[in-house]
Amino acid sequence: MKSEAILGEAFAADPLMTHAFGADAAAAGIARLLAPAVAACRRHGGVLAEDGAAAAWLPGALVPLPWGAWLRAGFGGLALALPLATLLRLQRHEATCEAAIRARFGPDRFGYLWLLGVVPAARGHGVGRRIVTSVLGAMAGKLDLCVLKTENPSSARFYAQLGFAVHDRFRVPASGLEVQVLARTLRI
Repeated sequence: MKSEAILGEAFAADPLMTHAFGADAAAAGIARLLAPAVAACRRHGGVLAEDGAAAAWLPGALVPLPWGAWLRAGFGGLALALPLATLLRLQRHEATCEAAIRARFGPDRFGYLWLLGVVPAARGHGVGRRIVTSVLGAMAGKLDLCVLKTENPSSARFYAQLGFAVHDRFRVPASGLEVQVLARTLRI
């Protein structure tokens, strides 16, 4: 299964995707939405997929993603593939989150774990833990911190079990969703 399809299925009940797409968020639409993000990560950071889990990350200097990289990844085509209202809801939410992350951590020495998803059938078998460990290993030596954000309280608990600490918590006015920004040092 491709990374985009894994993430689409994994995020079908995610609070942010439900906000963006509505209560009946479809895995195929989410996969279409996330395909450019995965493409940007393949080009500038990294992507891992295994056993029903996928992760994608960028260096912090690319948060938010510059326009040129944004266009090369294919984000421009989303306006033709998805409802404009969906894209606008998501953009308003993400812009607030990216600004908070950039203000908190600056542009250098952190990796941004943009996406991590495990399909429902694979949850509880350790694949999420394994893929995060692999991502942290890929970032180590080049970066000081791994930073991520989540709107899902159960995901925040999962990350806490892996040594991530909450660095910020806020409600995004545009979406009404509470966001937790977590980070974990990569230095030993």
